[in-house]
Amino acid sequence: MAYLRLWRGAAWMPALLLVSCTYPGPGLDQPQAAARPPWREERPYESVGVAARQHTFATKSTYAHPAVSPDGKWMAYAATINGKSSDVFAQRLDGKAALAVASHPADDVTPAFCPDGKRIAFASNRDGRWNIYVAGLDSSVPVVQVTDDGWDSFAPSFSPDGKVLAYCTRRDSTDPWTIALADLEAGTRTMLCEGATPDFSPVGDMIVFSRNSRRAPGWPAVWTVSVDGRSQQEIFRSDEFGTITPSFAGPDWIVFSTIGRRVGGPLEGYTKADDIWLVHINGTQASRVTWQGFRDWDPVYDPRSERCFFVSSRDGAQNIFSVALRLPQPAVEGGGR
Repeated sequence: MAYLRLWRGAAWMPALLLVSCTYPGPGLDQPQAAARPPWREERPYESVGVAARQHTFATKSTYAHPAVSPDGKWMAYAATINGKSSDVFAQRLDGKAALAVASHPADDVTPAFCPDGKRIAFASNRDGRWNIYVAGLDSSVPVVQVTDDGWDSFAPSFSPDGKVLAYCTRRDSTDPWTIALADLEAGTRTMLCEGATPDFSPVGDMIVFSRNSRRAPGWPAVWTVSVDGRSQQEIFRSDEFGTITPSFAGPDWIVFSTIGRRVGGPLEGYTKADDIWLVHINGTQASRVTWQGFRDWDPVYDPRSERCFFVSSRDGAQNIFSVALRLPQPAVEGGGR
């Protein structure tokens, strides 16, 4: 099973893979929690209904890494439907039938829709190392390999115009994970900063990611970086728990999952996560989206349905759920809403 690691020494990497997949590298103990967190929980949004809507219904296989298409009609995910290895599937949000997008004896994980809604990027170890590939929503479209430099690469995210792909990469297990940008037209790559699980802003000017806080005790925190790499900002941190798998919920909000709030001490993989949280891009109004005592992680927000999709083991398996999440609208000039 995948493990959390610290940036100190080797590199911290939020667990990206399904429970059945193998991730190379041992786990490290997390730092001891401090007495008080530096945040005050608020609830600026409306979470409609306590019950979550279930979208997948596995009892033996596992589902992970949900992604919603730009038109809000499709959901992509990685699942072990066909056996021990995981494949990438797409499923209409108004149905239950799964369409195979990428299927291979190796593992295919972390799908992300292109803005045109017709292509899906994902990570796969089909050539012996983890690389980024792009496939069509229609399985008849050939799979194209994007990265091929001998490094491990995970968690792709498209820019709003579809021309650039953000992902995290590292040369080997002793190096830190780094946020990289691949220009799909020019064929060039740019390294931005240390970090993992990047997600492009809907505006395209910045990327949110997870990296250990520079302040003690050094739990994983939510960060942003400008696409030119010049500006980095720690958005949310806590002295008592870590934050993993952040993604944008519109241009002004970020959803993420916490880990370590319940157990403390050494942590296993992200399946030991706690709840889904929300924070404003300026670092204020941090609050929980789910709080029923289940382990929820991998959140992604769909603005069309105003729902937050995530992975949870609340039904005894590892399935995908969603909850209604109506975010505050920006104030209109003159004081209106």
